[in-house]
Amino acid sequence: MYRAAYHGASRIVHRIPLPRSTLRTALAGRRHASDRWVRWAQAHRPDGRLVWVHAASVGEALAAGPVVTRLRSAVPRLALVHSYTSPSVAEWHPSFARVHADYLPPDEPTPIRAVLDAVRPDVVVFSRGDLWPEFVRQCRLAQVPVAVVGAEVSPRSRRLSWAGRLLYARVLPSVSWIGAASEADAARWRRLGARPDAVVITGDPRHDAVLERIPELGTLGTLRTWAGEYPVLIGGSLEPSDEPVVLRVVRTILAAHTDVHVLLAPHAVTPASVVRVRRLAAALGVDLEEWNHPEHTPTARCVLITASGILFDLYQVASAAYVGGGFRHNTLHAVIEPAAYGLPIAVGPRYESSRDAAALVDAGGGVALPRRGAERVLAGTLQRWIADPDHRRSVGLTARSTVRAGAAAATVAHLVGFTGAPTFDCIHHPRSHR
Repeated sequence: MYRAAYHGASRIVHRIPLPRSTLRTALAGRRHASDRWVRWAQAHRPDGRLVWVHAASVGEALAAGPVVTRLRSAVPRLALVHSYTSPSVAEWHPSFARVHADYLPPDEPTPIRAVLDAVRPDVVVFSRGDLWPEFVRQCRLAQVPVAVVGAEVSPRSRRLSWAGRLLYARVLPSVSWIGAASEADAARWRRLGARPDAVVITGDPRHDAVLERIPELGTLGTLRTWAGEYPVLIGGSLEPSDEPVVLRVVRTILAAHTDVHVLLAPHAVTPASVVRVRRLAAALGVDLEEWNHPEHTPTARCVLITASGILFDLYQVASAAYVGGGFRHNTLHAVIEPAAYGLPIAVGPRYESSRDAAALVDAGGGVALPRRGAERVLAGTLQRWIADPDHRRSVGLTARSTVRAGAAAATVAHLVGFTGAPTFDCIHHPRSHR
């Protein structure tokens, strides 16, 4: 059923004209990916052990980074290839070395089988859980073990629907090992059809990625000068649904506290998003200045960041954070980055689908806004954090305590067995009968 539905949808999507978009770019990248993979493998596939990592997006690749780094240290001369489906990865340079990276081929039997035959991976590792059914099926037929690292399933994920469970019940028994990010995630993977003995709770390697990331200091020199010793509030990864509430609160805060500075960082920096924020700020009477160059020192107290890829580093100049995406279902962005810097964090009302945000709020490391009165609560929370530095630091340290290391090491302890080292007894290894 999946094969027929996917093939039919693929034929339609690839034949209709699409506007310029991320989807159009991704489809174009995947269309001939199998040919590119085969040509690369025939000419450049190195001898020895090879791991295929599928990390669909930049976020999933970041999560896989600490696992891959440790795995390559544990297994000498281990080669790595990386597949993805998001165009954002195409121009991105990860922290781990790859001998090849390209779009994942279409999830159909012929292209997937051709690529597996050419690349000959010893194990295929999915980051987070972006499993492609035909890819998994062809791995099983080729007797290539499949593992999932940092595996999570949101409690409101569509995978838990009737149709999703029906599909995954056919796929997951073929998965050799799943390193679940939490006990609740492990239970949901089992509910989807994973073999109970294949699921191990390791923790979330994204936490290792955040804790081990080396901050970039040079590009923020002028912002540090601008910030001085003043309290700095940051709105990170702002979505359109966040902007009216956040900017109205910014107006209130700037009027009440003449020493406070504000950074606003949209999740997607586009001409449209910049125009939208500037118009809203002007309508509210907020003096807003754009910043996108390390040699420019702002003069306004409220700065709109229009440079991409620097949000993690921006948190180091902040005193408290609002993380965007929490006014819509399942769109809250990462809270562990500001938490790693010890910042108290506010999030929107629809935060429960984020395991990290739920843990942070439950521990007292931040505040979730109510659906009604969100603006009033956010303004009151930020004003308390501004007025009481000791309380602000205490909440921030609590947020920091929810970011925990160790998942990557626990994951690699299991993955090593798939690369030729002695296999752990608890791991089902499809090649063990050879």
